[in-house]
Amino acid sequence: MKHLICSLTAPVHIQDRNTLSIPPVIFSGNVYVIDDNKLSILLQRIGLHRDYSQYISEFGNTGTIKWLANKDLMNEGLLENISKYWMKSESIRKINDYRTFEKDSSGYPVISKDNFIEVFKNSITFDYISSKKIEYNHFMKKQLDKIEKELSVIQDIIAYSNHQNFYKNNIFEYLSDKFIENNNFDPSEKLQKIEQMNISVRSTINLLDLSVCRIGVLEGFKGNNIVFTDVSQCECVKDDVSIRIETEYDLTEPLEKTQTMINEKINFDSNTILSMLNKEDSKNLIGSKNTDSMQKCGNIALVEPAQHDSKSENLIIKKYNELYGSNMIFENSKELRNMIYILSLDNENRQRINRLIYGRENHLETWSIKVALNKGNLPESPVGYATLSC
Repeated sequence: MKHLICSLTAPVHIQDRNTLSIPPVIFSGNVYVIDDNKLSILLQRIGLHRDYSQYISEFGNTGTIKWLANKDLMNEGLLENISKYWMKSESIRKINDYRTFEKDSSGYPVISKDNFIEVFKNSITFDYISSKKIEYNHFMKKQLDKIEKELSVIQDIIAYSNHQNFYKNNIFEYLSDKFIENNNFDPSEKLQKIEQMNISVRSTINLLDLSVCRIGVLEGFKGNNIVFTDVSQCECVKDDVSIRIETEYDLTEPLEKTQTMINEKINFDSNTILSMLNKEDSKNLIGSKNTDSMQKCGNIALVEPAQHDSKSENLIIKKYNELYGSNMIFENSKELRNMIYILSLDNENRQRINRLIYGRENHLETWSIKVALNKGNLPESPVGYATLSC
């Protein structure tokens, strides 16, 4: 039996399939995750359950925080009594899209065997397409010619939009999977071997190992502002946590493949961010979206011009340089798969997809770049990376 250590080199978020019925509460520098049953029992005990139920039936569970405040119940003692757990988080001032970390049946955060297997499986596809980059990009060019011709003859605006949206949602499943099929690449034997790996995760991640990070997807620039969209408050396992792994399988070759894949992504992401920070004429990078209206949206973050200076560039370079040598990246399966295809595209095909399908520059470059944001909305740290070693 081989013993390995998985050391997280960046904050990791694995989204739980379950959602919270009551939004978490921010109070006195903590984020409290409310337990419905504990809240119900306490309110019955103090005779406020009926009042609360009537309020919630009218305003929904999102009104819980306001109701607690109106009843003068917002204090640390009560919140601790009605919470599943709570975390220190000085940087979180507002919750509009809270995402919990995946938990096991006992309520502990978990990075499972399946999370590791998913990375190994995708590295096989990446390894194959990387060896066929010329053929892959030639195939993609021909397919994009067909799509462009198809879209050019559609006169009806709604029909055009429907076709374009189909490709926006399915471009890689539709084209790249077709490339694999056409080349008679059958990874089933290798995938089956990986799926049958006897990997056991031996460490329990403590709730104290969690923190709340504001994670955003890099959108680009608008005027002189860096824009992050889909900003959410995510429970993350901290980047100083290590997990013990046991396996009978020799992971030397799979880890070489994953490290090659991840180093390419690190290069791609860091170069994209730095090119945007240094881009002088960036007014069209995110199309025609209005920056003023964006500032009012809860899931948009802007970095003001004075903030993205040489200091922020040095921080990004330092953070990404620290990731080299990582051989694990924890993402959902679709995002991992799309990442492989984006990395394998040449610049001409990538820019063509950006214009033809998404209608703006740099969509594919920025789409897969997720970062934890600090108080100034500057990229503080990439997310999802780890190193598995003996």
